[in-house]
Amino acid sequence: MNKETCETEDRLKLILTENGELIPDIYNKLPGKCYWVRFHREDIENIIEKKASVSPTHSKATMFQTLFLNIEKQFKKNIFLKLSLARKSGNLIFGFEKVKMALKSGDSNILFHANNGSSKELKRIKPRSVKLILVTLFSSSELGKVFNRDNVAHSCVLKGGLAKSLILDVKKLEGIQN
Repeated sequence: MNKETCETEDRLKLILTENGELIPDIYNKLPGKCYWVRFHREDIENIIEKKASVSPTHSKATMFQTLFLNIEKQFKKNIFLKLSLARKSGNLIFGFEKVKMALKSGDSNILFHANNGSSKELKRIKPRSVKLILVTLFSSSELGKVFNRDNVAHSCVLKGGLAKSLILDVKKLEGIQN
């Protein structure tokens, strides 16, 4: 944990308000006194312990839980926004055969597999020879919303600038959740 004035990709900016609350700023746009922390649960817990003031109605445990929910909500919203952009531009594919072909041909290196999806299907779709980034943070209904469907078990993003940005956001969210 450190207080800095520079923006970095591997750190989360937390704004300390006048009343002692911490607000996550995933876009690095909010002004004010800020703290930069790594995308690790322990670092965020430490800054809450040291810097956040506790009101009679809010304990540090409540503040911790609220902060993590806010961070998770903001990152999920950002990831789904990027997935929607990828879908509209034709760079997001879903469906077993289409995804399998894109992964096998090397057109994609990021696979979104529903966390409530079948592990047998995952083994069948995942090529052995290709290095792959597997994302299992979302349920099939959450992935389905991107495609205006009830459920989507797996999808992949074609290589490009948006895929790189998505990978970065996914890694940040995984760091916070683990």
